[in-house]
Amino acid sequence: MLVHHYLSNSKTPAGAPNFHDRFYNTLNNMGFPQQTRNIAVSNGIANGIGINTPNQNYFNGEIETGANFPIIGIGADAKMKFSPERGETNKVFDFRAKIRFLVFDITVYRRFKEVTSNNVLGSYENSPGGFYTVENKINKFLGADGVFNTNETLLTGLIFKARAEISTPRFSYIPVKSSLAYSGENLDLYDDFSTRNLVCSGETPFDSYYTAKNDNERHITLNSNSANYIIDEINGIHRDPNVEPSSENLNGPELICGQSTYTFDACAGSISSWSVSSNLIIENNTPHSVTVKPKYSTSKGAGYIAASSATGAVSTKQVYVGEPDANLPQAPTICTNQFMMDPYTLPASEGADTYRLVSSSPYLQIDGQSEVTYTNAPTSVYFTATQAGFYLVELFTTNSCGTSRGAMYVTAENCTDMGFESYTVYPNPASEEVFIEDVSKRENNASPQGATYSQQNRLGELYDFRGNLVKTIPIQTQAAITRMEVSNLKAGLYFLKIQVRNEEEVYKIIVAH
Repeated sequence: MLVHHYLSNSKTPAGAPNFHDRFYNTLNNMGFPQQTRNIAVSNGIANGIGINTPNQNYFNGEIETGANFPIIGIGADAKMKFSPERGETNKVFDFRAKIRFLVFDITVYRRFKEVTSNNVLGSYENSPGGFYTVENKINKFLGADGVFNTNETLLTGLIFKARAEISTPRFSYIPVKSSLAYSGENLDLYDDFSTRNLVCSGETPFDSYYTAKNDNERHITLNSNSANYIIDEINGIHRDPNVEPSSENLNGPELICGQSTYTFDACAGSISSWSVSSNLIIENNTPHSVTVKPKYSTSKGAGYIAASSATGAVSTKQVYVGEPDANLPQAPTICTNQFMMDPYTLPASEGADTYRLVSSSPYLQIDGQSEVTYTNAPTSVYFTATQAGFYLVELFTTNSCGTSRGAMYVTAENCTDMGFESYTVYPNPASEEVFIEDVSKRENNASPQGATYSQQNRLGELYDFRGNLVKTIPIQTQAAITRMEVSNLKAGLYFLKIQVRNEEEVYKIIVAH
């Protein structure tokens, strides 16, 4: 506006030489008044939402004379677009003068303008800010229906046709950052600073400011909220900038065991009211802090703390109250003679930091052990049983507030359909070695001490509880007993798989040192 303005002797907005730079530098050199409280009221919104879409069609117009000469006529058309996305170049103005002969148009003059949007600032006329509208002026000339108003021109008798299409009469007039004399490093006009106090961050020279609440507003308009802000300031009631509260600025613990205080930095905006979930109660509060505690000593579960600003914006912080949940769904029945069962999924428990699973029996193993502690859930767990039974499994979950218990029973059944087993494996549990005895050769009264090793045509495979192959063992077919060394194995549950004829037999072995 200061670059292109009318002079007293000009018919076009040529602009006075160096006027813009001289005016701009003079204002900057003068600075802001030092003995006053300086405030700003902007019609632009602070959340970075613009007024229109970059590169959007703005205006299409056409006019042609020759109403009394349908064979020939003189006309012009013009097209206008908003500037493009940041860093992009596009045509924003295209004017064409033409001669019409019958139904053919002949261009006799053309002028267009291309614009490259600033890579940092973005599209000026679409940016958040107070907007200006040419709607009234357009309606006065064309009529509210977009049809040429024949009462407004002396050329009515000469006009053959006239057309105008305007997608939106609004465009950004004063960007919100400009209205606040923004001096920060982020020059992006679409920057969302709705939760950032520019006074505290030193990004504006004003002592306070008020921005539009719900949407960009028409330039130099007031509503009840902005008017009340101004009235309070005139009456000496200092108002903070209308910064929206953000849960990121609400400082306090994620877990509430007892009395806990949550605070908003003074720069994060003032809170008009606080609210909490049903398992919490508010002990006291200020515009910048709230102190809460569990409603009952037994209260536990997910909760929240909500802060509402004077503009109605609500910021919510999710918390957990009290001891953790202990979520232990029933496990499916497992078989004692299967090589590897599908894993059981231990689900997450709300509020839990650790999960400890404990088996009540040495015949039921959890990941090859009697108890296991996990730090994350959900996680896969393998239950294995060395004999049929009904076994208690307990879950203990913990957090800083305490420990909770859950329980279930795991049923283990002998699911074999093979009938007679070919081998006996003993001792079980074992610490040094295991003997694999061929049942069919027991009548030979073989003993471990008298075991012989002869031709082999059968191979055993030893796996850990997760199905990893540990080693292979030659199974003696001529001798009754085969020795297997286990002293060098880690304590835990193992599976011995032996292929007998066309079937696979699996034996569970517990190694204990």
